[in-house]
Amino acid sequence: MNASWLMTVIFLCSGLALAAGLMFFHSRRRRDPWAGRLVMLKFSNIEFGHTNADGLFVSAGELDTSTVKVTQHKDGWLATTHRGQSGWFPAAYAVALAEAPAYYSDLIRRQPDLAWAWGNRGVAWVSLNKPAQALADFDEAVRLDVYTPTSLIARGLVRNQLEDYREAVDDFTAALRIDPDNAAAFAGRGFARAMLKQHILALTDLEMASRRDPQNAHAPLGRAQVWSARKDYAQARAELEKARQLGPEDFYVLNCLAWFAATCPDAAYRDGPRAVADATRAGEKTLWKAGSMLDTLAAAYAETGQFDKALETQKKALAKPDDFPKKELEKARQRLKLYMDGKPYRKE
Repeated sequence: MNASWLMTVIFLCSGLALAAGLMFFHSRRRRDPWAGRLVMLKFSNIEFGHTNADGLFVSAGELDTSTVKVTQHKDGWLATTHRGQSGWFPAAYAVALAEAPAYYSDLIRRQPDLAWAWGNRGVAWVSLNKPAQALADFDEAVRLDVYTPTSLIARGLVRNQLEDYREAVDDFTAALRIDPDNAAAFAGRGFARAMLKQHILALTDLEMASRRDPQNAHAPLGRAQVWSARKDYAQARAELEKARQLGPEDFYVLNCLAWFAATCPDAAYRDGPRAVADATRAGEKTLWKAGSMLDTLAAAYAETGQFDKALETQKKALAKPDDFPKKELEKARQRLKLYMDGKPYRKE
């Protein structure tokens, strides 16, 4: 299993990270220093929109996510696009993602009992691809607040990333005791159960996630993993295409699509050029900070016979060893040897 399938929660960078839209909140051009930057929102459900010709604010909806990408900055306002809608919100409501750990560390020093501050710093660590630091912060958030499911779900998602699937199932189950209708908890538990080869239980959880949140692109990704493991590649691809429809700009979705198209054991479902295109878009959206994204692109290059590019890209991926769980790191090293021999990788 490629570590790219495990990216969080990502959960958060896509709106990533965590993968199911989790938040921990207290209730242009290159000259623009904000344009293109990921920022973390300080509050939940921030309204964004624009001013019409009459000077009235027209809402485009709420930013029900933890991080967004800024497209423009003007007069103390930031522009972004979320769920297909564009709008503006106050810059004071956000902090640059790279600066978020320091921002919340300062807050924690002053008020160490704020569970949401620990949780928000954990989200920042996840988005910066530092799962160990994130796990420690979510542990503290859970200790400080055992009555809300958010920290439990976030910790479960990080444990999925670290391949601690049994403990992840425990976290998601605990979250569902608190909130029995939480789609993110069902999706996370479904994925963990899929990786534990508990396929029937996994499909049940993932279907429950889709029923509660039909727009959740990660539930069909989990189902795709189940069908792929059962060698039903036609059903796996169908679920992946559902995910594409629901999250066409989601880096995690794009990465999973690329991995399947590059490495599927059945040649009928491989598509090297499309894999390269999807993997490239996924990497660009995460600024190529994750080794697993490079790992996927290398596999895509190998599928198209571009082994020089595959080698170069895989070496860059392996230069980020902390981005891979131990088992996946060894597999990534084995893929490098395959590319050296002019052979593509096929998922076991």
